[in-house]
Amino acid sequence: MVMGLMYALAQGILVGPLTKRFSENKIIVAALAGNAVGFIAILLASSFIGLLLTISFFMLFNSILKPTAISFVSKNTTMRQGATMGLVESYMSLGRVLGPLWSGFIFDVNINYPFISGGLIFLLFFILQTISKVKRKKGYLC
Repeated sequence: MVMGLMYALAQGILVGPLTKRFSENKIIVAALAGNAVGFIAILLASSFIGLLLTISFFMLFNSILKPTAISFVSKNTTMRQGATMGLVESYMSLGRVLGPLWSGFIFDVNINYPFISGGLIFLLFFILQTISKVKRKKGYLC
């Protein structure tokens, strides 16, 4: 319930004003960092209230990331928008299939590994997005 409530509040209230105030790229970078921290913070929760707070923190950034990233891709595509959005949805669907398979597999090895793995994946994407942003500013990328 907390996850759904945070998702609805963030997308319904925060995404619009944030994108008007900050660039989509800045929001994406911040959301990737927040997701990485959130995944690891979930592991550190030692009480039910702590778990609710860390899940809320994670969901806040997770719910901001998706619509902002989709909007960014839509506005910056060099292909037809319909084809691009189809590819985006395909990759998102692939993630919804591979993510649980991967997490279930490593959960059997260690209960903490899915969270560590998720945090590392978001950290990797944070680094890649930050590098890409720097290269775009220097004119290396379109």
